[in-house]
Amino acid sequence: MIRFIRRIRHQLLDSGKVTRYLAYASGEILLVVIGILIALQINNWNEDRKDLQKSHDILIELRENLSFNIQKAQEEIDAEYAVIRSVDIISHRFFEEKQYDDSLDIHFHNAIWWPSASWKISGYENLKSQGVELIRSKPLRSSIINLFEISYSELAEIIRSSENYAQAAAMMTQTKFSYKYKLAVGQPVNLGRAKPLNVRELQQSTDLYGFLSFWKLLRIESIRLRKNVIDYSENLIHEIDLELQK
Repeated sequence: MIRFIRRIRHQLLDSGKVTRYLAYASGEILLVVIGILIALQINNWNEDRKDLQKSHDILIELRENLSFNIQKAQEEIDAEYAVIRSVDIISHRFFEEKQYDDSLDIHFHNAIWWPSASWKISGYENLKSQGVELIRSKPLRSSIINLFEISYSELAEIIRSSENYAQAAAMMTQTKFSYKYKLAVGQPVNLGRAKPLNVRELQQSTDLYGFLSFWKLLRIESIRLRKNVIDYSENLIHEIDLELQK
């Protein structure tokens, strides 16, 4: 093909037909330019296809993370309700009605417990490392960032507050009052026991009673934030499914 083109070029030069030669040369340049543009277009198409595949892979990973996080959040909500139940039982029976029997020991143990949040964020970390611009849909990109940077951060903050408050309360109760703890090796934490050694003194304590009322508020707030995460995650899964179908 190249020899054929060269032959035509030499024939035009030898014939002295400059105008036809210039037209031919212009056409040859145009073909080269068109070839370059086509090559660039093909390269851009290949890069776009690779980026699209990357974004789909990340969205699939994000979807798997969200499904796991929804299940974990629901389990943690159930645990929070169990804590609230123990708080209510102790507040009502022990402090308000001034009653005590061994059945309350499990509630003394569980009332000052809280579930730590655990979630998978590998998909989001992968997205950040690859560049959030891989997600071409701006609304979807914004939804992903809001969930992982805002909703999860709010939940993490309430958990940190709970940990700090629980440690302070534990120091307070152990300093002023004594408990006999019981938990068998390998037994779930929520099946432990905490028996007050001075029931009458503990019943007169406004410190522990006040702590439990505020502790319940923290647990209610934690449930609210987890429910928000679940709702947001479910909506985000729907958005991801729509994007993957495109």
